[in-house]
Amino acid sequence: MEVKDLDEKKRTLLKQFRQNVSDIIQSHHDDYFLLRWLKARKFDLAKSEAMLRKSMEFRKEMKLDDLVQSYKIPQIIQDYYAGNYFGYDKEGSPVLVDPIGNLDIKGLMHCVKKEEIWKYKLYMAEIATVKFKQQSKKLGRRIESMTTIEDMSNLGLKHLWKPGLDCFFKLVKMYEENYPEFLKRVFIINAPAIFPVMYSLMKPFVSEETKQKIFVLGSNWKQVLRQYIDEDQLPKALGGTCTDKDGHPYCKSQICLGGEIPKSLYKTDLTICNDDYSTAVINRGAAMQIKYEIEDPGTTIRWEFKTDGHDIAFGLYYKEDESLADSNIEEMEKLISVERRDSHLLPEYGSFYCDRTGTYIVNFDNSYSWTRNKRLSYAIDVLKPDLSKDICNFNLIKT
Repeated sequence: MEVKDLDEKKRTLLKQFRQNVSDIIQSHHDDYFLLRWLKARKFDLAKSEAMLRKSMEFRKEMKLDDLVQSYKIPQIIQDYYAGNYFGYDKEGSPVLVDPIGNLDIKGLMHCVKKEEIWKYKLYMAEIATVKFKQQSKKLGRRIESMTTIEDMSNLGLKHLWKPGLDCFFKLVKMYEENYPEFLKRVFIINAPAIFPVMYSLMKPFVSEETKQKIFVLGSNWKQVLRQYIDEDQLPKALGGTCTDKDGHPYCKSQICLGGEIPKSLYKTDLTICNDDYSTAVINRGAAMQIKYEIEDPGTTIRWEFKTDGHDIAFGLYYKEDESLADSNIEEMEKLISVERRDSHLLPEYGSFYCDRTGTYIVNFDNSYSWTRNKRLSYAIDVLKPDLSKDICNFNLIKT
């Protein structure tokens, strides 16, 4: 929606909005800027004003006006945070290429604090605003949004690690609250079977307006991308013609491809924990089973646990015969064999993709210990896939 296309009612609201926030805006905050906040709150003056005032306080607190000039990216983020801007779409908007499936968020969060990750992504948002201004000047027309390509190759259960998801969702919330109408469109390519679970978790943090800009592409995704982005603005790996000088098809000299971070780079003074742990004492020579009835194929069971002072054994079973007692795990199908875990040294994290309905049994086993009870802290989540129409028929583009 362009300013020139506003009807008389919305023009009046825009004028009133400028008066209402005149004490906090600056000379470079033009009508296009103000319109973003009105659109984000459906032209509700009170809500738009509250949103903008809160964002201005956030910008002041985070020193965002100076971030592009003052921020020094930590080396570990430079080397391992997947993604970067690459080229422009056919309308002149910047394109962010994000090979998110290669992002080792668990490794990153063991190397830098989550606040540093947020700061880096805010820096990237501010870089986008710089690119908007440059393109607007170059093209002689307003550019104020970007196209994103989310490459989900290699995305898997490891990305359901709860501290990492919490960090990501906090970032999504920051973007929604402080960069309204920033996204023109988001193309999701190579979406894995686990994507409906990811989307189900993300939905509460994303506005309805943003959801309408997300496009999950099928096997013809290269063809679709070329409808919106010229070939000479895309890496060869994404359907374009660009390569590095050495022929690398993903242009890794310009786009960080992420990768697993060596544990030797982890910082021992960083603490990552879950505030939602339940606790239990598993007596010596005993075990504790927790039963979950899974009704939807594609559901994921995710767990975290730690123990005080000593290890514990952990396993996962599937019960097909309902007449079996939950404790009779030897007669059940082993999904994850019971093995002792050093959860007293580092918290244990994991997840399992349930492709069948039925009963799943989580087993914490202390039967091997005849001298020590074990104090267990654990969090287990059942993550259902999103099967609603807005994901099953998700903005599909036909060619």
